[in-house]
Amino acid sequence: MPVLGSDESELTRRAVSAYPSYNSNMLVNIVILMVGFFLLNNLFFHDYRLEEMKQLRASGMSAEEIKSFVPYNMRERREVEKTKENEMEQLKEDVVKLKEEVQRLSTLLDNDISKNNSNGLDSMKVAEKSQAEELKDGNKNSDKTMES
Repeated sequence: MPVLGSDESELTRRAVSAYPSYNSNMLVNIVILMVGFFLLNNLFFHDYRLEEMKQLRASGMSAEEIKSFVPYNMRERREVEKTKENEMEQLKEDVVKLKEEVQRLSTLLDNDISKNNSNGLDSMKVAEKSQAEELKDGNKNSDKTMES
């Protein structure tokens, strides 16, 4: 290959050569760049999940079976987490309401018991009287059924 200039150093010989010397590293870099571009393009812009779901649906699998095989994507994961979070918040509110209701009912019960005690009746006596009345009513009803 003809070279212009002197042969003093390798650097000057490449700088003034009449024909460009293609470096094989440049070709390797171009190939690596193209392969990387196509891989990233397929990774980010090709939806393999939908294709897999279509293929499984075509093979006759139900939606529940497909969900067990194909994982959720990020959007679906966020939706599931959001619904779980909303359910937890609702349960927390329900627990607070139930605690308030239990407290209200316990105060009503305490007030009712204190009224019964102030009348000179024990809560046990009140319960026994109500049970005795129910038995009497039950016996009267059974007597009426026997007469007819």
